[in-house]
Amino acid sequence: MTAWQSPKPLPTPIAMSTRLPDPLPNSEPTPIPIPDRTSRHQPDQSIQDTQSKLPTPNLRFAIHDLTHSGALKFQREISAGTALQEAIRTVIYLLYDTTGKTIDHPPVRSITFILKSMGGVAYTTGNDLDDEHKEIHLSLEYIDAQPENRVRAEILGVITHEMVHVWQWSAPGTPGGLIEGIADYVRLKAGFSPPHWSRKPGEKWDAGYERTGFFLEWLEQKFGSETIVQINGLLKGERYESKIWKEVFGHDVDDLFKTYQTEFEKRETIKEGNGTQPEHA
Repeated sequence: MTAWQSPKPLPTPIAMSTRLPDPLPNSEPTPIPIPDRTSRHQPDQSIQDTQSKLPTPNLRFAIHDLTHSGALKFQREISAGTALQEAIRTVIYLLYDTTGKTIDHPPVRSITFILKSMGGVAYTTGNDLDDEHKEIHLSLEYIDAQPENRVRAEILGVITHEMVHVWQWSAPGTPGGLIEGIADYVRLKAGFSPPHWSRKPGEKWDAGYERTGFFLEWLEQKFGSETIVQINGLLKGERYESKIWKEVFGHDVDDLFKTYQTEFEKRETIKEGNGTQPEHA
């Protein structure tokens, strides 16, 4: 790796509690518990009071082909209503400060979850007439292609990722890699990272998806549990400004990413020295 001038030392990570919120009433358990991003500012806050502030948009579900093998797999593995409720809960807890009287998220009146035949994996969009009505589309072919031991976790992971796009702030000019990275960060924190994901940094901080998601996780570990909440909140502005990174962390994002890359390379070197398998995927 080319030599470079290290930025100023990063601060010591901030300790955080790990209390989990109570599950939703009558909810179906997921394979891995969904974590709560418990606030440092009000650790004794009533969980019940917080849950009463969570958004409750109308939830709709449509399957375009009930006989498709992907539809049959989905219905065997997933309760759509529970999965959508849990995904909303996860996204709000991880991206927003839930300690105030209200939660400052984008207005969403309804979410329609649609299973249909299409290429790709999934996408989220607003209704043509009203952007407060969201649609999440998931490919039946993609579901059908998942091995039996992965299908449930993969569906829940994709739903969680797409649900972030429903609720996250994304000011005009926000790098697409950051938008997708935040979605995969939430998927990672929810416990649904697939086995093929690699922690190896991309060439750029905003390479997107899990590459940026792992970078955001590293920032959270360095700067504390409110880190991604702050980033998401600053993306509510009229336009994305790169200066938000220095405002939050005291460092430019490129310098932060260089430190992240260097730490990864050091860990890989140690692994090689110990005879363990480094991650080059």
